[in-house]
Amino acid sequence: MKNLTLGVVLIGCLVSGGCSSGPKGQASATGNGQATITVETAKPDRRDLQDQIELAATVVPDEQVTVYARLSGYLKSIDVDIGTTVRRGQTIAVLEAPEMETQLEEKRAALLKARALHEQASVAVDQMRAEAEFAEINHRRLKSVHDRDAA
Repeated sequence: MKNLTLGVVLIGCLVSGGCSSGPKGQASATGNGQATITVETAKPDRRDLQDQIELAATVVPDEQVTVYARLSGYLKSIDVDIGTTVRRGQTIAVLEAPEMETQLEEKRAALLKARALHEQASVAVDQMRAEAEFAEINHRRLKSVHDRDAA
C-alpha cells in the first residue's frame, strides 16, 4: 500500500511539472531543480480539404470475362465513351455487317416473289370463281330448258 501511495504522488509531481505557467517558449524550474517541458500552441487557419490521394498501384480484377458479339461485322460508329451514363434503349454503337446486308436483300427479294405468287394465286381464284358462277348459271338455264321440254 505504501508503494501505491508513493507511485501516485510521483505521477502527480511529473504531471504538474510537465506544464509551464511561464511565458511561451521558456522553461521554468520547479522547486526541486527539475526543468519543465514547454508546450507550444498554434492558431488554426482555414485551408481547403483534399479528398483524394495518389498511390502507385496495380489493379487486378477478381474475374475476367470475354465478351463476344452476337453477329460478325465492322464497327461503323461509337456513340458513347467509357464511363458515360446511358439510358435504356439508347444506341451505343452501330455495326456494319455486309454479310447480313446481303442476306437481308435476298430475303426481301424472296418476299417480293412470294407477294407476286400470292397475287397470281388471288387472280386465279377470282377467275375460277367466275368460271364456277358461269357454270352454275349455265347449268340452271339448261335444267330449266330440260324441265320445260320434259313436261
